[in-house]
Amino acid sequence: MLDTLGPLYRSQSMFDEVRVFYDVSENTVEILAIVPKGAADEWLEEAGK
Repeated sequence: MLDTLGPLYRSQSMFDEVRVFYDVSENTVEILAIVPKGAADEWLEEAGK
């Protein structure tokens, strides 16, 4: 589903309630999703298809 050129990175919120997924290319940081912590595994599973 997602066509990323580089690695997929995950950042933890300082409140540990959400996950922010982002992709980094040469000069760009693209926010892919901000999801509740409990939905992160499901989002990763879907995004990997």
